[in-house]
Amino acid sequence: MTNTPAMTIDRNELFKLACPTQEDTPFFNHCMRLAKSRGLSWEEALEYTIEMRGTDRI
Repeated sequence: MTNTPAMTIDRNELFKLACPTQEDTPFFNHCMRLAKSRGLSWEEALEYTIEMRGTDRI
């Protein structure tokens, strides 16, 4: 699959919302592991982490 610039921006924005600071890394890693165990794609896992953080979805 080829990444288009729009997809890259979306992924970057999702990542920033899922892990806004270095201090958030442990929470981010925990949520990403949970999402992976549920069979979510990387993008879905980012969205899951954002939801778990309580941040409004984009």
